[in-house]
Parts: sequence; C-alpha cells; structure tokens
Amino acid sequence: MTKATKATPSARVRARKPRRDWRRRFLDGFKRTGTVTGGCAEARVCRSTAYRERQRSEKFALEWADIDNEVTDRLEATALLLALKGEVRLIEFLLKARKPDVYREQNLLEHTGPGGGPLEIDALGISDALGISLKKLSDRDLASLQRIVTRATQP
Repeated sequence: MTKATKATPSARVRARKPRRDWRRRFLDGFKRTGTVTGGCAEARVCRSTAYRERQRSEKFALEWADIDNEVTDRLEATALLLALKGEVRLIEFLLKARKPDVYREQNLLEHTGPGGGPLEIDALGISDALGISLKKLSDRDLASLQRIVTRATQP
C-alpha cells in the first residue's frame, strides 16, 4: 500500500464507474421524437451533454446529421399531406426553421443614389439642413453618418 500525500488524500484507488453509453438511446429518441430534447429525455442526459458530444465525436455528429435530415424529410412529407388538405401555416414555420435556405423569404433592400450609384449624403441635403461642412469628416465618420441617415429615412 502506498503512502497518502497531500496530493492523494487516500492511498486507496477509487474504482471508476463504467461510463454509461447513452449515445444510441439519444439517437433513437431523437429519431422517434424529432427533437434534441426528446432524444435527451430518452437517454437521460442534458442537452449540453449531447451538443458537447456532437462537437467531440465526428461519428456521433454524422449520425446526428443523418437523423436530422430524416426528420426534415418526414416533416416535408407531412407538410405536403397537410398542404393538400389546406392546413399550411404551422407547417410553414416548421419548414422555415428546418431548411431556411429553401423556405426562407428572400428580401433584399438597397439604397442607391442617382443612376444607381452610391448614396451621397449631400444628395440628401444634410450639410445644408444642418449648416455644416461634411468635408471635415473622415471616411469612417461619413459611413457612420450615412448609416444613421439611412435608418432615419426608412419608412
């Protein structure tokens, strides 16, 4: 038997508990419920544990991604059935959350000056209205002022 020190309060070696492999139960629960929370409840682990393991283990991350894609496919199939019945609003939100690149509304708002060129602050009459000279401002100051004016003039 070894002698106890300050670093090791006991000379006895503690038996290490075998790690419970919860990953398979999590993946099964995730597949069945379609949610990470459902998978965690099935495996009896915290969400942070599941997300941490996904970052640590490439194999686990790939299985997770496969199941996530399967869940999305089931959701799309359900969306199609519901759409054919006329019930689309709730499913629309779910699809936007699952596949924003496909289902998100694409809006682009641009402000341009005359002829489609850059917006000139002087074109808005700021210097005349305020009685100031914008020539003394740096490019950074002008860019900041332009952002402020753009926000202030939006409907």
